[in-house]
Parts: sequence; C-alpha cells; structure tokens
Amino acid sequence: NWEAHSALSRAYKHSFPNSEKQIEHARKWLEYSPESIDRFGIGPHYNLAMALHAHAASAGNTPGLATHGASSQVYDETRSKMNAQQLSDLDEAISLYQEALSLAERRGSGPEGGITSYLSRALRLKGETEDAERLQSTTIPDWVRPPKLIELSRKTELLVRNGKSDEAIKTLQQALGEEWVAEDQNSRFMIRSNLARILQRLG
Repeated sequence: NWEAHSALSRAYKHSFPNSEKQIEHARKWLEYSPESIDRFGIGPHYNLAMALHAHAASAGNTPGLATHGASSQVYDETRSKMNAQQLSDLDEAISLYQEALSLAERRGSGPEGGITSYLSRALRLKGETEDAERLQSTTIPDWVRPPKLIELSRKTELLVRNGKSDEAIKTLQQALGEEWVAEDQNSRFMIRSNLARILQRLG
C-alpha cells in the first residue's frame, strides 16, 4: 500500500541516497496514494521530484547540489556528465515540481517557496538559467529580508549541511516565537517554509 512505499522511499533516502530503490518506491507512493495524505497534499509529488532530481545531480558527485545549489560552473560540469537516464529523470523532476507547485498554490497550504527553490535549481541544472532566475525572482529577495532572517536562514542551512537537522528545526521553531517574527508576515512565511522543507526532507 502507499504507506509502505512512503516509508520505504524515505528509508532508502536516508540509508542509500540517490538510489534506484528510493525512486522506485517514491513512484509507487505517488501512484497509490490518495490526494490528501499529508498536511500539504503534495508530499508524493515533492518526494518523487526530489529523488529524481538528486539522482540526476549525482552525476557530478557533488553532495547537496539538488538541495543547496552551487556555482554555474558546477552546474555545467555536472550536466556534461549526466547520462540519458539522468537527463530523463531531471525532466520528470521539473514536471513534478511544477505540478507540486500548482497543487500548493491552488490549496494555499504548501511550502511554495521551498518548491520554487528546488525547481529553480533543477532548471539551472538543465541549463535553463534564464527561467531559473526568473522563477527565483518570485521569491523574497535578500534585500527586502530583515538582517535577522538572513542570519537565521544561513545558520539553519549550515546546521542541515552538517547533519544537525534536529537543531535546525528547534532553532526555527524558537524563532517563530520571537517578537521580530511576529511583526513581519514575510519572515513568518519564510521560516515556516524552511521548517516545512526540513521536515519534508526528514520524512
């Protein structure tokens, strides 16, 4: 059933990242699951997209390329090493990100900023830099973010990169209770989006 495939997909994600088994079970999770099985209603689409994206990005042997991005040179070098299957996986990932984004926007309940960020990275990996930049411009740019939010985002991203996701989650949850966040709707949205993205990644 879909619950078993969901659990297996997430297990393979943490034990054997970028594996074909992760993609296999993620695909079956999407195929068998009802529409609204999680709080966002986009979990199966998002999960499969991220699995396919990670597999495509693994061509360059650059850890975190799908989740954290990189320089244009790294994207170009990775793309040049991708085989036909990885190119196909990347195309499918982009399509699934777009579908997840559409679902989230229609339901008004998903981490749209997170999906947009992943979709932008996937487009960069494909070489569609202009579309990626245009998409990224729809998110809140650094220059309109409070300095505390920029500092918080960098701190939590570093924690996640160093394998301290639990600490990153706790940091974001604490931030939601601070006065500067309570007074700024954009900051609340960005923190909740980052929190949802980490929780989604952990399963």
